[in-house]
Amino acid sequence: MPGGGPELVITDKAILNFANPRREMQLSALYPGVTVREIQAEVGWPLGLAETIQEAAAPSSEELRLIREELDPHAMYR
Repeated sequence: MPGGGPELVITDKAILNFANPRREMQLSALYPGVTVREIQAEVGWPLGLAETIQEAAAPSSEELRLIREELDPHAMYR
């Protein structure tokens, strides 16, 4: 893949990155209220874990407004 492939996978529950020597996807951050166990239950393989699992910040009111009103006003992607 040009550029070396993806850097992040962002979902509605977690953020995964490839920041390890083997460049394998690993869990790096969870959104508030989500557990590692929940994420692992939804993945079909043994998911690697970053050395430190961060808590991702919830989107701000302004970020939500931008998504809802400007980026996706017809809710095609949400």
